[in-house]
Amino acid sequence: MTMRYVIAVLGMLTLLACKNKNKTDLIIPEVSRKDTLVALDTLPGVQDKWISVDDFNRISQASAVNFHTLECDGNGMLETPDDKVSFGFKIRMVKDSIIWIQMKKLGLEGIRVLADHDSLAYIDRIHRTYTRKSWKQLQQELKAPVDFDLMQQIFTGNPPIFKQGKLKEIPEKGMITYALSDSIEATRVTLDSTDLVFAKMFFANAKTQQELNLKTNYKKILYDNVKFSYLRDLEIVSNKKKLLYVLLEFTEVRRNQAFTTPFDIPAYYRKTP
Repeated sequence: MTMRYVIAVLGMLTLLACKNKNKTDLIIPEVSRKDTLVALDTLPGVQDKWISVDDFNRISQASAVNFHTLECDGNGMLETPDDKVSFGFKIRMVKDSIIWIQMKKLGLEGIRVLADHDSLAYIDRIHRTYTRKSWKQLQQELKAPVDFDLMQQIFTGNPPIFKQGKLKEIPEKGMITYALSDSIEATRVTLDSTDLVFAKMFFANAKTQQELNLKTNYKKILYDNVKFSYLRDLEIVSNKKKLLYVLLEFTEVRRNQAFTTPFDIPAYYRKTP
């Protein structure tokens, strides 16, 4: 597994793939980017209903997982056009502050990651190297809007928080989709109509010709009546070709418990670009 893809996964533009029997199905729209963008705003047979971002945030965040700290264990599989790798992981998050990740193979640590609002750094135990990249650098390399907030959203399974614009409300069978688009970007966020829990998100950028599909599944109550999704399907497509597909399967989730986030870099490790 190349470091480029490790950064991608942990930077949010990475996707999980695996032939697990619980794997969810992702549908890649077989239409042009222009058609995709137009379709969000002009769906035939549906009476237009628009809501403000404030109303959407209020509705969607009511069922979001709230925490001060969150610690998760699980297994994942990452697939690229050239490789497929399975791994175990441990994630520790301090809300809106830091994300610490440990990735293991056959019980041995291979990668340790530390992300905050400014940058993402990782230590490669196998090759004895380390690096640190700003989110701006990652965005330029991946040609995608990856940042700390997106990373936190993917790991918590919470819906995104929009800052401006109006969203079109589109009722579907058992679901409600909220669509936001302009001439360049389009976003669709879908909630379960019964409990308003985040179900999936689709993002498309006409300029970069990239699509991101995120889907959650296997939801269980974590505390009170708030549910946590124990499966994540994340996929990135560029020019209709799948670049990355990742599946994250959470086995344990612990909320608001004390932990440490060690990230000491040995002096003999070599820094890589």
